[in-house]
Amino acid sequence: MARNARQLKILEIINSRPIDTQEGLAAELSNNGYNATQATVSRDIKELGLVKRLYGGVLRYTYDGMFDNNYSSNISNIYKNAVVNIVTAQNQVVIKTLAGSAQTVAAGIDGQRGLQILGTIAGDDTVLVITPDNAAALSVADRLRDML
Repeated sequence: MARNARQLKILEIINSRPIDTQEGLAAELSNNGYNATQATVSRDIKELGLVKRLYGGVLRYTYDGMFDNNYSSNISNIYKNAVVNIVTAQNQVVIKTLAGSAQTVAAGIDGQRGLQILGTIAGDDTVLVITPDNAAALSVADRLRDML
């Protein structure tokens, strides 16, 4: 489980700030209490299917979507391990996650194709997904549950 926790933290880090080197990612992990060698970070990058892309003139590690078939099943496993519960409330879907996992789950949902989602908001352990209407919320919740 330590690997999954570290990889969740990596996804959180790359979603919150531009990281362009393995050494920089290892340093950020260390700042967050995860001691990992450059070799471990390299393996994590490969397992997560991270790539370097240019965003706003800044080169950074990123991934395009948590559930896209072009990416490692390891990211899908993180989603499966992090999500605790999914419920709907009118045109909203509320997703409870393990502490510290909500931002990573929200980023993956934002990147998911084919869902009627207006946007997501993530706290520490809760993701709020806003859909256009009640029917869309039910459909999104069902699809997200199927991914578990």
